[in-house]
Amino acid sequence: MDLAFSAQTLQAAICRAETQMVSFDVFDTLIVRPFWEPADLFLLMDREATRLLQAPMTVDFSSYRREAEAAARREAAGEGREDVSLSEIYDHLLKTGFFPETAVRALMETEQEMEMKYCRPRESAKELLKLALREGKRVIAVSDMYLPASVIEGILVRNGIPVPERIFVSGQIGLTKHSGHLYGYVIRETGVPGSRIVHIGDNRRSDVKKAREHGIRAFLYNRPAELMKGRGCPRSGFYLRRAYEGISSPLSGSRAMENLGVRCMLAVAANRLFDDPFRGLSSEKGRGITAWDGTVALGMYCMAHALWIDEVAREEKAERVLFFSRDEYLIRHGYELLQDHREKGRASAYFRISRKARLALLLTGRDLMYSVGTFLYPQGQSPASLTRLFSSVLDEEKVEKLRRESGEGWTREFSGRTEMVLFLEKFRDSCVRAEKLQAYRDGFLKYAAPLMASSVVTCDVGFSLGTEAILRHFFPGTRMTSCMTHILQGNLPLLRGEAGGIGIRTLYPVVPFVSFAAREIFQSEDGPTCEGYGGDGRALLEDDHMPQEVIRAMHEGALAFMEDFTALFGEDVQGLPMDHLAACLPFEAFLHSPDRSEKRMFRTLRFDDPFGGNTRGRLFRRNWQSGRLNYWSARHHLRKIPRYGVQFFVCLFTDPGKLKRGWSRCREALRRRMGWI
Repeated sequence: MDLAFSAQTLQAAICRAETQMVSFDVFDTLIVRPFWEPADLFLLMDREATRLLQAPMTVDFSSYRREAEAAARREAAGEGREDVSLSEIYDHLLKTGFFPETAVRALMETEQEMEMKYCRPRESAKELLKLALREGKRVIAVSDMYLPASVIEGILVRNGIPVPERIFVSGQIGLTKHSGHLYGYVIRETGVPGSRIVHIGDNRRSDVKKAREHGIRAFLYNRPAELMKGRGCPRSGFYLRRAYEGISSPLSGSRAMENLGVRCMLAVAANRLFDDPFRGLSSEKGRGITAWDGTVALGMYCMAHALWIDEVAREEKAERVLFFSRDEYLIRHGYELLQDHREKGRASAYFRISRKARLALLLTGRDLMYSVGTFLYPQGQSPASLTRLFSSVLDEEKVEKLRRESGEGWTREFSGRTEMVLFLEKFRDSCVRAEKLQAYRDGFLKYAAPLMASSVVTCDVGFSLGTEAILRHFFPGTRMTSCMTHILQGNLPLLRGEAGGIGIRTLYPVVPFVSFAAREIFQSEDGPTCEGYGGDGRALLEDDHMPQEVIRAMHEGALAFMEDFTALFGEDVQGLPMDHLAACLPFEAFLHSPDRSEKRMFRTLRFDDPFGGNTRGRLFRRNWQSGRLNYWSARHHLRKIPRYGVQFFVCLFTDPGKLKRGWSRCREALRRRMGWI
């Protein structure tokens, strides 16, 4: 069965003079739903069934609903009918005598309402229907469905789709596309020969094979979920298997796709990525790769975080949720979208702060100096680098004098924490201008005070609870709970939490191999970082930020996904069973097991870190590669092999060009050492 064709071929078939009528399948062709499988809708009805029956525990109505449909079909088959209607299904449920009639009728109405609520137009197919109308073709809809034609018509009207001249529904007619008999019925009823009909649908057997047996020119319009699984789009299938079938991240993907929340997220993403089945995931200029990584990996990750934070905030009865810049930019957006669909949303704020911005606050009290060593590490630091970090509160003339006195020691790295802290103490007494420091402190308090509340939940990637410890010092009356992705720095965050009375909640029970810069860069705002605070309470932002287009493209996909997901489910998301970790698996698979095209796309990304003495861009690449190598070494039980040996074999199969460049540098260094050049 030849199914290969292009969008232009389909459009030409519609416009051909001999085409009198164009027939469309409805569900998954003209209309899409946010469900991985159609029966997932029944799982959402369990909550309503529990309420209607006033049951003390959850009622598994979805199982009863499926069994009733199967029994009704068996009964219809015995009577010579090929399909059943929705009322027949619920009549059979009522015959069991297990459920009261009022509840059964109410649940049937609920199912129709939910079908109406969750359906959305498939824009590309909608345009084909409009094309057929513009060309003067007769348009009909043919569907294997138990819903009545009046409900299907209402769904089409609600979604702005022109209503066909007639809707043929198998549940009412008793014939199906699956058997092919419904096509014969359509030909007889319309009086149009099969050779003059074009049919478009998503099922290979029902919409293509059986239609062609009746002489109809049929075209396969793949269902978005099938395309995501890899049918017609192998690249997408690889990415989905990487997340949920392979062991591509340190978090288990076993049975993860059984979770309804994850299935709905994947369906929403599929409907967005594959509305047009001919587009696929084109690698042209990386647009397809970026679309997948932004929509599925990053979008689901940020939405899962937002849902988890919302749960924590409700449990803690927090008055406000604070999202620290820049790491929580996308997650805060998802959280705000959730609140928009609630009658009583919880307030949130985007708190501008950075590791550099909080450093000067440690100089405002001598008692705070004892803790400065936990905020600033000596590796890569020197008197010269500290001058840049504290520039906003320094007396430039005194700094210049100290620089001359220090001589060559000015750029020499500190030998350890003690030497660095002793220098900072001297530095504070000799070079910090008191009025600048006081203005900085006052500016921070003016900025932070309106954002604080009596009880707050703070949100950050992690990893050390440093910002929360500073806020606790300046706002001791605020009850604070910190939401972090995971803890990274051993005992330090636990000690800070205990000392400050700060509650700690982590989404991940384990520390993923890929963390820090390689994680933050993808979810952080592509905007300027906070450099400090002005005396008027404004957050001062850096003025030399350079946008990164590939990050912005990923963010666009993530934001669009979160908008679609929250618009579809809104307040109902609270009744959606959600495994937050399972929803994060595509992002973890991307971080821990990127394919060559993904690594090529993101190799030019920059990540600046003034704390580690790294040059622009190097920290991100080194951190990402190091985490991946550690993960693959652990996964394949290669701990006994020297790490450089593991790196050699990984590069041999994934990045041979790097080996060639490394060998060239080693050969040149050897020749220089031997004096040959």
